[in-house]
Amino acid sequence: GDSGSPLVYNDQVIGLVSFSPSCGIGYPDVYTRVHSFLSWIEQNKN
Repeated sequence: GDSGSPLVYNDQVIGLVSFSPSCGIGYPDVYTRVHSFLSWIEQNKN
């Protein structure tokens, strides 16, 4: 799977693949916005 793969725009990760319905055939991937979790990421990175 593609889950966890980055969505990159202007050399910045802006999303992570959450899931792809029907193996992505004819359907878009569903992403999670990284910005929504920035405070948690900052608190837990090391």
